Order: sequence, then structure tokens, then C-alpha cells
Amino acid sequence: MILAVIFSMMVSAQDGKDPVYGFGAVTTQNGKVVFERSINCGSATQEAVYQAASAWAKGRYVAPVVVSGRVSENPNDEISIKANEIIVFKKTNWITDESNIRYSLTISLSDGKCSLKFSEIDYVYEEDRDGGGQHFTAEEWITDEEAFNRKGTKMLPATGKFRVKTIDLVNQITSDLESAIKAFTTAGN
Repeated sequence: MILAVIFSMMVSAQDGKDPVYGFGAVTTQNGKVVFERSINCGSATQEAVYQAASAWAKGRYVAPVVVSGRVSENPNDEISIKANEIIVFKKTNWITDESNIRYSLTISLSDGKCSLKFSEIDYVYEEDRDGGGQHFTAEEWITDEEAFNRKGTKMLPATGKFRVKTIDLVNQITSDLESAIKAFTTAGN
């Protein structure tokens, strides 16, 4: 029974109709992959949202959480982040299948709202191999056209794993920031 449920989840995750990873999950603007997310911050002021987001970013974008990260701030208005971190596809005692992912994240802040924009996404896969590994952009690798077979019925293994892990990372960062803002603002700050 449990195996049947797990198998059906794996099959649906590779289908173009999957609501999380399927068609339309990776959006483009002017030919570039962009993920946009919005967080409702209730009645929190722009200053409170900024303080919470700034504290979260300064804690999140440091080693060992990321390979490298740079946080730039325009007080009370916007936080810009350039990050380089590792996404792990598979890890066993003998092998680790992983890639560096580099991206820009812009966090725009206002009263009761926080908007996130992930852009300039690229990958360095198998960096330790001769020649420095493979370098490619999100546009070359995770768009609907690149991640699915021609019929749109199955996610391709090579590109699909990048698509899934990129979407997971975007969703995790959004969720973590939302939790940090809610904790900060409900603590009376």
C-alpha cells in the first residue's frame, strides 16, 4: 500500500500536469526564467517587514548554508541577494549527485507585503570534473520546453531533476522567509 502511494507520487511528479513541477511552474519574462512569490504579512509595517527580512537574509546567506552569498540593502525598501549554493539530487555512501546553483533574489518590502523575485539562475554541474564541469542557464535547462519530452507527458531525467530541485529551493526559501517574518512580527516587533 505504502509503495503504491510513493510510486503514484513519483509518477505524477514527472507528469506535465503536476501542479508543483508541471507546465507553467517555471515562468519566463523576456526569455529569462523568473520565479515570483508574494508573502502576506498581515498588518505589519514596512519597517517591521524589512527588519524581519533583513535579519533572516543575514542569517541565511552565510556559510555553511551557502557556498557564497552577498546581501545588499536599500533600507526599508528592498534587499538584494546574490547567492551560490548546492542543490543535492542524490546522496549515498558512495556517490553524491549535486550542482551549484547561482541566483539573484530581490525582496521588495511594503506595509503588509513582501515580494520575492528569483532571477539570473544558472548551474555548474560536476564542477570537479576535467574542464570545470558543465555550465548552463535555467533558460537552457528547466523551462517547459527543455524539461519535458515533446509530447509533454514525461519529465526528462537530466533536466527534470534541476527543475524539481530549483522549484523546491524557491518554495523553501519563500516558506522560511514567511516563517521568519511571522515570528518577528508576532513577537511584538
